[in-house]
Amino acid sequence: MTRSEVGQEAMVESALEARFDAKLDALTRQVAQLSERVAALEQAPPRRAPGVPRRAGPLEAPALAPVADAPDAVTVQAGFALVGRTLLVLAGAFVLRALSDSGSLPVAAGAALGLAYAGACLVLADGAAARGVRASATAHGVAAALIGFPLLVEAMAKFQLLGLGAGVALLALLSAAALGVAARRRLEGLAWVAGLGSLGAALALMPATGRLVPSTLLLVLLGAGAAWLRDLRGWRGLRWPVAAAADLSALALVVRAAAPGATEGPGQALLVLVTLLAVSLVGPAARALTVRRGAEPFELAQVAAAIALAAGGATFLEARGGLGVAGLGAACLAAGAVAYAAAAVLLRRGGAGRLDLVYSAWVALALSLAGTTLLLAGGALAAALAVLALAAALGAWRTAQPLLAAHAAAYAVASAAAGGLLALASQATLGLPGAGWAPAGWAEGALVAALAAVAWMAGQGGERAARWARLAHLALLATLAAAAAGLVLGRLVPLVAGRPGGDANPGAAAAARTAVLAAAAVLLAWAGRLPAWREAGLLAYPVLGLLGVKVLLEDLRLGRPATLILGFACYGLALILTPRLRPLGRQSPAAAHGGGGAARPGDAA
Repeated sequence: MTRSEVGQEAMVESALEARFDAKLDALTRQVAQLSERVAALEQAPPRRAPGVPRRAGPLEAPALAPVADAPDAVTVQAGFALVGRTLLVLAGAFVLRALSDSGSLPVAAGAALGLAYAGACLVLADGAAARGVRASATAHGVAAALIGFPLLVEAMAKFQLLGLGAGVALLALLSAAALGVAARRRLEGLAWVAGLGSLGAALALMPATGRLVPSTLLLVLLGAGAAWLRDLRGWRGLRWPVAAAADLSALALVVRAAAPGATEGPGQALLVLVTLLAVSLVGPAARALTVRRGAEPFELAQVAAAIALAAGGATFLEARGGLGVAGLGAACLAAGAVAYAAAAVLLRRGGAGRLDLVYSAWVALALSLAGTTLLLAGGALAAALAVLALAAALGAWRTAQPLLAAHAAAYAVASAAAGGLLALASQATLGLPGAGWAPAGWAEGALVAALAAVAWMAGQGGERAARWARLAHLALLATLAAAAAGLVLGRLVPLVAGRPGGDANPGAAAAARTAVLAAAAVLLAWAGRLPAWREAGLLAYPVLGLLGVKVLLEDLRLGRPATLILGFACYGLALILTPRLRPLGRQSPAAAHGGGGAARPGDAA
């Protein structure tokens, strides 16, 4: 074999060896991959068809779910245990009741042991909550309420073991203890149980004893406790039913105290009203000044209800029984001054919540109105309210504070009502002239002038004022328009419609009214062009609409040809002039302010 042949053979053998090594490496890698896949399949749980239960193998024990995976079963078991334990506790209380009923145990001793038993349940509730067993703590609290509250009601109403005052004091003590445990251990459920239990006991005592004052005072104090829980723990819900029950009980007491021969007279009812008002005012006022939290809608509603009950109830009792309410009126005025001072502090502070400021300001307004109404009457009341309106309007003019402008409007409207301006407007617009017509005097004229001054100063905010302040100014302008029309008609209608014999000419009266109301619509449209009285323009078209109804129902029915000519002419002129002075739709700023000057943002009518 030649050397070349030997070299070729070696090359072939090396190529075959290289190919064999490559195939061996590939096969090795495939075997390794298959081994990994088999191992992964062996570790994964076996797959089975849906709906087919998994069966354990011959050497595989069935899987047991751990206790932690079944919380529902544990909860149900614990719930049954709590109910059973509570029933056993109640059974112990009924043992004491059975011994007392059979005579084996004196009734007084049985009642005392029952109260001690309820107190022990409260102690157990506090201890269970301290250990973190909250459900058990609530169950003990429920047991204490179910034992203590009915027992005290029976001790007063059925067995006569306790006087009404002492029994209500024990009810308050039990309620305070239960609410204290609930607040200390953060048991809101116990707070609800204690609050509703005390409320139910107070309501049950009213028909059972025939007395309302002790139970109503208990409800007022319970309301203070519910407000304390709101401040301490943030529990809001309990305040509503307690406050509603206290307010309704106070109202029932006022109605009953006014009846002849009532066991609880006007003086006791007034004491309850003052207590309710004081409790409703003190807490929110303190919170507003210390800025612990803002006022809430509940507090606004409750203070409004308390002021209405105090002022209305005192007025009702004074009218029925001659009860003097000057002290309450002076107290309301003093509280109103304090509320105004608090509002001023909040306004200067700047960081207070808006609801706090609104709350303090409107409480001040309500208290001032209530105090003035309780102290004064008739012309003196109207004059005092007019002075308050002028003072508030002057303050609004100098400080541009919309709250003061709204207060000025409220005082002014109240002054018009107290001074008889609204009654005069109604009589002059709807009544028939004749015998007994009382024309307006100088006092009514001065009051209308005061209303006009208030409307002018309170309206200086113009379009920059808030919407609610503009609504208040609109109500003031409507009152002013009605009072002014009544003042003019009160003088004009008897003059043009009267006859020497004392009879009246209905057609002339209708024409005079039409002329005055048409002039009022035109004047309102013109006044709406002034920045201070821009809301007056909103009244022009309603007055025209009412005037059209009046022409159809009164002028055509009562008028004569001569009076109809005057009425139709006045109404026609008003229909022509009002749209020229107050166009329908959106008005340009230049037109709204007399056509001169540059346009300002927000001046559109």
